[in-house]
Amino acid sequence: MCAIFMCPVFLAHPPVVPAEFPAWWAVGSAAPAAAALAFLAVASAAWVVTLRARVRRQTEQIRRQLEHEAELEARFRDLFDNARDGIWITDPDGLITALNRVGEKLLGLPAKEAVGRPIAEFIPPEDIGKARASRIATIGLPFELTILPRGGSPTPVEVTSRVQPDGGVQTIARSVADRKAIQERVQRAQKLEAVGRLAGGIAHDFNNLLTVINGSAELLLADGGASAPLARDILAAGNRAAELTRHLLAFSRPRFVAPIALDTNAVVAASLVLLRRVTGAHVELVYKPDPNTPRVRGETGIIDQILMNLVLNARDAMPDGGRVTVRTSAAPNGFARIAVSDTGCGMDANTQAKIFEPFFTTKPVGQGVGLGLATVFGLVQSLGGAIRFGSWVGEGTTFEVDLPPPGPGDGPPVKSASAVIAAPPPRRQLAGKTVLLVDDDPPVRMLVRNVLEGDGATVYSAEDGQAALDFCVAHAGPLDLVLTDVIMPRLTGRALADRLRETRPGLQVVFMSAYSGSEFPGADERDDEWVLLPKPFTTEALLAVVNDALQKNSVGKLG
Repeated sequence: MCAIFMCPVFLAHPPVVPAEFPAWWAVGSAAPAAAALAFLAVASAAWVVTLRARVRRQTEQIRRQLEHEAELEARFRDLFDNARDGIWITDPDGLITALNRVGEKLLGLPAKEAVGRPIAEFIPPEDIGKARASRIATIGLPFELTILPRGGSPTPVEVTSRVQPDGGVQTIARSVADRKAIQERVQRAQKLEAVGRLAGGIAHDFNNLLTVINGSAELLLADGGASAPLARDILAAGNRAAELTRHLLAFSRPRFVAPIALDTNAVVAASLVLLRRVTGAHVELVYKPDPNTPRVRGETGIIDQILMNLVLNARDAMPDGGRVTVRTSAAPNGFARIAVSDTGCGMDANTQAKIFEPFFTTKPVGQGVGLGLATVFGLVQSLGGAIRFGSWVGEGTTFEVDLPPPGPGDGPPVKSASAVIAAPPPRRQLAGKTVLLVDDDPPVRMLVRNVLEGDGATVYSAEDGQAALDFCVAHAGPLDLVLTDVIMPRLTGRALADRLRETRPGLQVVFMSAYSGSEFPGADERDDEWVLLPKPFTTEALLAVVNDALQKNSVGKLG
């Protein structure tokens, strides 16, 4: 049987037969035929074994190749489906042929519904040109366009497209919404910083002017006479202007603070007692303290001002009445959290983008200057805290202020320069005292000199730090006090004080400054021999600080 099947093989590959056959190989002899058939049977059996082995090897190779291709396909599918970017493939006609999971979220449709739809359905008309331009090159450069998902809001994406050999396009899209939001926050912070610097510079100049205006008005008022009523009006207007500049400085740069450990709940409760009197009967003020709220690092006055601005802002958002809720709690990072919520009108997106900008207000002209929330922003930053908010039109607004816990260096409350003014000091207390007055603003120098000389002091003046240093080198007489501005050309007040104390140990130094921030020296040292007299100051404050500096070794720690 095997021989019959092998006949074609035998005919195609006949066995080699010797030229001369033996005598027994004769026609009609049965022996040669049997031998031939036996040979054919053995040869065909060997060939079949060889063929079967070869088939098995090829079959195994094909099986392994198929398994490898299946593994590669599974890996590709896993990478495709679980990629962090959206991926879709379109045919030459722009119809979607494949879509991964992130792509489903971007387009707002599951893959089975998106396949077969034109990708142009999900791209706004103004961006279609960008998408088509990506087909010009086999590997396109990244570009941005907007995706219009089904049932969702437009999403900005960064896209990289690659034209495939069949004319289709493979597209990788990454949402840049978070990145754009961060960029907007950074730009907003930079804008606030720039505006803050401008506001601080304006406030500095205003404080110098107000020092002269208010001081001159006080002198006129003290002299009495027909000009007294006008002087009183000038002084009242100057004080209102000084309050405005204080708001500007609080926004523009960190305030100079002496932080102490405070009981958050107690401080808030005490502040709300006063705020209940100004919120009005139409507004319900609710306080919900959490007993687990940690202590806070700060100053009572600063926290009072933060609460006042937030609560009054909430009140103004509810002209027809409503509820303001103040809560305290522990923030996840260990900070103390103070939240102020209202049931007012809420804010739209445009308003939310500008609320911390100085002079931005939604109130009618004459009912607000737009510094309340800008001041809060600056004060929170001065304490090393953070502020966030959420607002919903027609539902209300919530502000959350997170303030850090006390540190090891935070001590008890300290006395500021203004705190020493309990009553007008007796006149002529500076008789026999020598004061060096240093300020680069001539009107300020003239006013301060008149006030000090009017109280009996001998006053020498210099227009900047270098001139003051030169005077001290040439002056061999006594010098009891240096009253100097902080920021001056050529030599600052800080540098002047350092140089003078090398040659005159124990010399008392009082700084005047129209700033209220990091420009004030000694913030890191808490030097007991220095004190700050903020501009604008009253004549009584000036005399009180100078008297106190001359009578004591210090006027309180700086902070």
